[in-house]
Amino acid sequence: MRDLSKIENSTGLDELYELASGLGVEIYGFSLPQCRAVSCMDTNGRCCIGLDNSRSYSESEEKTMLAHELGHCSTGSFYNEYSPLSLRSKCEQKADEWAILKCVPYEQLINACRSGINSGYELAEHFGVSESFIHKAIKYYIQRRNQDGSDGKDNNA
Repeated sequence: MRDLSKIENSTGLDELYELASGLGVEIYGFSLPQCRAVSCMDTNGRCCIGLDNSRSYSESEEKTMLAHELGHCSTGSFYNEYSPLSLRSKCEQKADEWAILKCVPYEQLINACRSGINSGYELAEHFGVSESFIHKAIKYYIQRRNQDGSDGKDNNA
């Protein structure tokens, strides 16, 4: 498991686009009627991300989608339509974990709560992510705390 204390600053939307560029991840906008975003890797290991541009998204929604898809690219967690559900779930969890660690770092979440930012809406606004994503991040850190029996950080990495 990863050391949750290593990532100190929340990553913004512009920083995610810069990170994608630095990793050589191409980002395309096109109509995706079945989903909002998709990522894939070609046989040479190059990743690309497609974001649905047929709908309007808030900056927090765009950040959440991009972070998740970059999570797939950064962790190599891909699957196809024939993959078993257990593999799909594992790949989605890895992408979510990467996005959470980048966008809602543990220490910053704790500090935000200690400063009085406690509702899901306020936390989502503070971190610039969707409200559903902040709830996913909180659930992730609670599960890590329960698994580790610690303060939510993994000190074994």
